[in-house]
Amino acid sequence: MKNVRRARLLGILVILGVAVFLSPLVIWRLTRDRSFVSLPSPDLTGHLPLSDALAIEVIDNGFRDEPITVTDVSQILWAMQGITHIGGLRTAPSAGGTYPLELFVATNQVSNLEAGFYQYKPATHLLTPVPVNESVAFVDCFVSEDRNLVEGASAVFLVFAEYGRTTQRYGPRGVQYVHLEVGHVLENALLQMASLSLRTKPILTHNVGMLRELMNTTYTPLLVLPVGVASTLNQDSMASPISDLEEMTVEQAIRERRSIREYLNTSLPSSALDDILGNCTLVPLLVNDTSWFDLRLVLRDVVGLESGLYDFHLENGSLFMESEERLTEELFEAGLSQPWIRDAQANLVISADSESCEQGPHPDRRWRSLLYSVGMLSQIVYLKCTSMGLGTVSIGGLYENQVAQVVQAPDGFIGIYIMPIGML
Repeated sequence: MKNVRRARLLGILVILGVAVFLSPLVIWRLTRDRSFVSLPSPDLTGHLPLSDALAIEVIDNGFRDEPITVTDVSQILWAMQGITHIGGLRTAPSAGGTYPLELFVATNQVSNLEAGFYQYKPATHLLTPVPVNESVAFVDCFVSEDRNLVEGASAVFLVFAEYGRTTQRYGPRGVQYVHLEVGHVLENALLQMASLSLRTKPILTHNVGMLRELMNTTYTPLLVLPVGVASTLNQDSMASPISDLEEMTVEQAIRERRSIREYLNTSLPSSALDDILGNCTLVPLLVNDTSWFDLRLVLRDVVGLESGLYDFHLENGSLFMESEERLTEELFEAGLSQPWIRDAQANLVISADSESCEQGPHPDRRWRSLLYSVGMLSQIVYLKCTSMGLGTVSIGGLYENQVAQVVQAPDGFIGIYIMPIGML
């Protein structure tokens, strides 16, 4: 009995000794890990209806010399990559939930936030300071025409990618998925800036090596967003909203957006399609020539519209019937036989001109811009469907040439996305 007591006492002493020895290490680790900046909680309600936000011209070539707030920074970061649902689902869709994007922000004039470089942590909605390489000047990472934007911005948001997270699962095609995801994130950012009365000018041209060296990272920089207060307060910067219907705010739509693959077997109102397509015409595409994009609709059950194939023109918002042929089954097969294509009342197919991209200088950069723009269009479809109580999902896994053939896209185009639109 005495031996048992001695053994217990010895065990307790050993545990206490280990605790005393490790306590300084634990405290040091906790202190070191507390090198973070707490951000204000994001506003999940907002005030500006989605269509009104889309009608505001957020793209600007300069900013006023005044600070933005840390609340603005918090809100933009949340809109781009914040957590919205259980399981870590974020504000923008990601192929297979691989989430290859990393967000950084360089602060210049942000109230209640020290100037410097930070990385955003979506899971905790925190910023962690980034020890940059001071031998590299941030402004030197950009071409001359963009340097004034970077220097004059109150904050600069940077989107980097770790391609391996997605290509490990999808192979080389994962690169395209990453670029599409950037477009989804960008559109959320633009809408959020509209709600905050801020402006930006997306920068796609930068020195990849220098930005990596500056940030001490192996991630690949893909997009830079200098952000500030509008240089001039111009009431004409707002176009006429497309929708007169009551709808969600920007923040509500971003928060509630999900990829939905199950739909009711009931007819889709044509007014819903009109609203979705009308808002697509307001997306500030990164490629000025809309002829590089092709939008087709394969309709199965839409009130007021015959089943068949329709061509939607982005430049003027017109919709033309191309064929009365029922193509849902053919599109289903070209979309890797994913059942939600067959079940949806309508399918929007977005194709892009890959052949023209290969001609002329910088074909890779041009193709990236096209994919970003397709992602932006897709995100608007997501958000509008969410706002109207409809379901959709962006399908990037498909036979791209077969899809283009089914919807009779022009020569040289390949299918990028199929977006089923269904009733809930």
